[in-house]
Amino acid sequence: MWTHEIETVEAIQGVLNELDCSDICRRCVLRLAGVKKSHEFLKVADPPTPATDQDPTEPESKKAKLAEAPLSIPPCCRACLGIMQDSIMAEALSQIGPQLTDCPFDADHFTLAVSVPTSLALREHSLKLILTDRVPGFFEGCVVPVKQAWKWINGPKFEAVMGKKFVTGDSCQFFVEFQVTLAEDEAEKACLVDMCKLEYLQRQHKQKTYHMGLVTRVALEKSLQDVSDEQFRKHYPVPPTRPLSRFQPDVKMTHNSIFLAGRYNKYSRELPQTPWLVDGERKAESSVEELIISDIKEALVFDSTNFSSSGREDVDVRMLGDGRPFLFELTNPRQTMFKPGELYEIQKKINAHSKIVQVHDLQLVKKAETNRLKEGEDQKTKTYNALCRLCPGKNSTNLMSMTDIKAKLELIKNLELKQRTPIRVLHRRPNAVRKRSVYFMEVTPLTSDQFKLRLSTQAGTYVKEFVHGDFDRTIPNLSSILETEVDILALDVEKIDLDWPAKTHPS
Repeated sequence: MWTHEIETVEAIQGVLNELDCSDICRRCVLRLAGVKKSHEFLKVADPPTPATDQDPTEPESKKAKLAEAPLSIPPCCRACLGIMQDSIMAEALSQIGPQLTDCPFDADHFTLAVSVPTSLALREHSLKLILTDRVPGFFEGCVVPVKQAWKWINGPKFEAVMGKKFVTGDSCQFFVEFQVTLAEDEAEKACLVDMCKLEYLQRQHKQKTYHMGLVTRVALEKSLQDVSDEQFRKHYPVPPTRPLSRFQPDVKMTHNSIFLAGRYNKYSRELPQTPWLVDGERKAESSVEELIISDIKEALVFDSTNFSSSGREDVDVRMLGDGRPFLFELTNPRQTMFKPGELYEIQKKINAHSKIVQVHDLQLVKKAETNRLKEGEDQKTKTYNALCRLCPGKNSTNLMSMTDIKAKLELIKNLELKQRTPIRVLHRRPNAVRKRSVYFMEVTPLTSDQFKLRLSTQAGTYVKEFVHGDFDRTIPNLSSILETEVDILALDVEKIDLDWPAKTHPS
């Protein structure tokens, strides 16, 4: 330490001793003095226990009693509740040790966080008031946060227990959070309601806004900025009192989401893409999403999933060709590293269990790559095959032959449509007019009144409505172009113009 740091440390220690606060641990003294060198914290050890700190001049009888006495743990530091003290942390680590050693996550490195009682901010504020008055040059802005200093000291300890490498920085995906709870935390925080009566009276009337509780850490620190020293001393002890109980430790482990991408084919005309519920009632037994995720759930452990895809087909529309790109976000996954061929085996199980949905190119993708699924959504091109039938009625003005129909439709290129939201989806989508394009059409005559229409469109085009017109909510439409009513009997998606994710090969 520099000379001025040493002087500040000793000045703070002197003040604390005078106030009978010598139970505040040396590491908290270093924090309060603004020492920012991690090695200085690591050099500090707990005071010796009575059983080992024996005076050689003591009578043998007294030394024997001391030796027989259980090793004591120093009193909890009233500034950090003991989380900066080696012996107290050793006890806490022994309690959560099984959770750490039996860690179900396959990550080989981790980063560390600590969650402390909100009332710890009150204790620190109380100490800062004393030191501001009694230690020359003390500046509360230089105090090292307890969480930061805690990581310096305990990172290596967690590393040893877990057998994984402790790292710092934002790139780590696996988080180990040491959680500290204190029985008297709520009672200590209650003083803030008296300190800031108007503020917390308003909070009580906005329970929905403050659903995390009236006194959160952020709220407490913000409130203290407006509390006078006199008001604080009136409602909270200065210096803070010793904690009445020992903190309770726990640990929470989480991993950032991983993303599984692939393409699917759907060969059923009775299967929705996602669970189909109307007023809480299921309208189909299963869905594309559920059939795929079922085998993924059997193979991997995670908390929940989020499904997305490059558009969606209707229940009665098949997805053929190279399939539709899809993505599953797996939240808090236990397994994040896969051996060659491991995902292919999961893909094989999915395909073996269902003939109406088939998956290929299943792979792990990075989060940054997931944007490709939705990028330029309106600019993508999709190719369809529609089975159409002529339905001449009283409004028909022209009965064209299949040869004429083929010639007329195949001459049309880059046809711009104006499509009102279809009647069939008005209950869940706003009524609006969207401009979409049909790039080309190819006709294959089948019978005197039926033909297959292959067409390429801008993504988001309502193809069914383009065929039958939807009571002229789509203009122009096939019925208006051919001047006779046209109905659509079946529709297939042949191709989605999105080269994502990459093609994979079985390993």
